[in-house]
Amino acid sequence: MQKAANKVVSVRLKSDLEYRGRMANVDSYMNLILLDAEESENGQKKANYGKVVIRGNNVLYIRIEDKI
Repeated sequence: MQKAANKVVSVRLKSDLEYRGRMANVDSYMNLILLDAEESENGQKKANYGKVVIRGNNVLYIRIEDKI
C-alpha cells in the first residue's frame, strides 16, 4: 500500500461511511492519513475535511482511484 501514497483513494469503513482523499501515509496496520478528504454516506456527500486519520481496524476496503 505504500506505493499508493499521494494517490487518491476511497476508503470504505465497516460503519458504511466512505472517505475519499489523497493518502498521505499508511502503516502495516492499515491506519491511514487522508488529506483533502470528503466524507459520504449512501452516496451522499456529508462533509469536507482537511485531514482525516482512520484507524485500520475500522477499514472494510481501500480502493485506489485510477486516472483515466
